[in-house]
Amino acid sequence: MLSHLTQSLAGRVAILELLPLTLGEISRLGGEFHNNDFLLNGFYPAIYSEVLNPVKAYRNYYETYVEHDLPQLLQLKDLVYFQRFTKLCAGRTGQLFNASCLGSEVGVSAQTIHSWLSALEATFIVF
Repeated sequence: MLSHLTQSLAGRVAILELLPLTLGEISRLGGEFHNNDFLLNGFYPAIYSEVLNPVKAYRNYYETYVEHDLPQLLQLKDLVYFQRFTKLCAGRTGQLFNASCLGSEVGVSAQTIHSWLSALEATFIVF
């Protein structure tokens, strides 16, 4: 959105970066949470404040943001490669990152993998 503005908003707007909840913030919500709860529910505020089903909520988030908005921002020509990339990244959780290997499996260059990963990092999808 900011890239399409034709004038400076300096001094007239604030940009807030809303991060996922911390463990301390979740503990203040009340209730008893365990490690498995965090693994299933994640850390997005709406899951807790609106008591959403995390499976449905994250699927909706993935479909609207990761499969729709982010590819438009990255100007992707073929969504299938990006979908394959996100699924392969999910399967590699906790492993060392290897852009060349991942690029070979996805069918794109290592440079493209780095670009896509940077977008996911900037939006707190991956760390």
